[in-house]
Amino acid sequence: MRRNGVLAWPHRRLVPAWAPSTIGLLQLLQLLLLLLWPHDTTAAAALVASTVTAAAAAEVHVSSLLHAAPHAALAEGFDPGWENRWTHSEHEMYSGRFAATRDAGDDAVYMPSVGTYGMAAELSRPLAIGTSGLVVQFEVPFRPPDTCIGSYIKLLPSSVDGVPLNLRLLHRSTPFVVLFGPDKCGDAHGQVHLILRHRRHLTGEQVEKHLARVPPMPADDTRPHVYTLSVRTDATFKILVDGISVVRGSLLEEMEPPLVPPALVPDPHHLKPADWEDEESVPDPHARRPDGWDDRETVPDSRARQPKGWLEDEPHFVPVPGTAQPDGWDEQEDGEWQPPMMPNPSCVRAVAKGFGCGPWEPPHVRNPAYKGPWVPPRIPNPNFIGHWEQRMVPNPDYNAGDAPLSNLADIGAVAFELLAGAAGCTFDNVYVGTSEREAAALRTAFWAP
Repeated sequence: MRRNGVLAWPHRRLVPAWAPSTIGLLQLLQLLLLLLWPHDTTAAAALVASTVTAAAAAEVHVSSLLHAAPHAALAEGFDPGWENRWTHSEHEMYSGRFAATRDAGDDAVYMPSVGTYGMAAELSRPLAIGTSGLVVQFEVPFRPPDTCIGSYIKLLPSSVDGVPLNLRLLHRSTPFVVLFGPDKCGDAHGQVHLILRHRRHLTGEQVEKHLARVPPMPADDTRPHVYTLSVRTDATFKILVDGISVVRGSLLEEMEPPLVPPALVPDPHHLKPADWEDEESVPDPHARRPDGWDDRETVPDSRARQPKGWLEDEPHFVPVPGTAQPDGWDEQEDGEWQPPMMPNPSCVRAVAKGFGCGPWEPPHVRNPAYKGPWVPPRIPNPNFIGHWEQRMVPNPDYNAGDAPLSNLADIGAVAFELLAGAAGCTFDNVYVGTSEREAAALRTAFWAP
């Protein structure tokens, strides 16, 4: 992408032009073999040529972005050869396939049409968040910005129930360890989600834990934004958007349900008996409201008088003149006939003069004798048993260990499993590792506002 209004360095520019590549080193080896093995130059050249071909093929399987982040478990710039590093799901639910795009010399992948998409890539090594932490970062613009599009990334476990994941069978219910990134479906402004799948300490069941303070997405535009999640081994975390922290804290306090819930919870099977009296006092059943207790907030104004010209005997509505019961009207079958009504012209004229018609009622004023609602006094409850407390039982979600992140599965792959409500959403510069410094270096090299 562009930095400070100019084109950012292409991925391969992170390695100086004079730095020897794998192929360059092998060409130097070829020269040495020709010098040391002059009598059979054909065999020497064939040996080196086959090695160079193998090395060139191997380089296709490594993104050049890895040169900028050598310690990453995955660093992907979607330069040529990315199709060999990523696996599209063969599940029938996915109608779309990610495609390569190039914008001002920068490689990326995008969703070219409306539909469901799924693809994944293995990490070079598994990551255990509890022992090494986690940093995940990627770049995505919303195009168009006002469409329902999920743009989050999923980090998948190395295996499920001891069986390695088959990325070709990726589907929506494939377990994940971490879900992170922006999502604009169901919220007008969009949110940056963080969801962890945490194993229950006693039962082993996987439970989703959602970040309670969900930060909003940046203002609607089509510029690329960089989303970064950093989790440390002490369970502190931070989420950055374009390198700026938008939420930080401890996963032990910010997830819902809690990552480390209380050791004891109320027993759902222990219920209060229906006849249990736990009120110490009750209203006195023998108390009576005193005579003359006035609980009316307002009363009719005794000084008000009906205005002169008020047509008290005139109805508000009168039958429309000239209407009569239709011929053939049968009251037994059709009911009593009611003529159509219209506003009483006499009332209309009276209202226009500031009067009115119909029964007159004086306006209300504040009651000077108002004492408020009467409440009977309370007396000790003769049936009081005591305060009932629900029995507490061990919480199946409780983790007694000092390292709650150890209940997160090891991460072995990364996936985009998404629904696109419109074409054009682009992904680039994916980083998965443990170094905040490496992630920051990638933001500096490949993205700037």
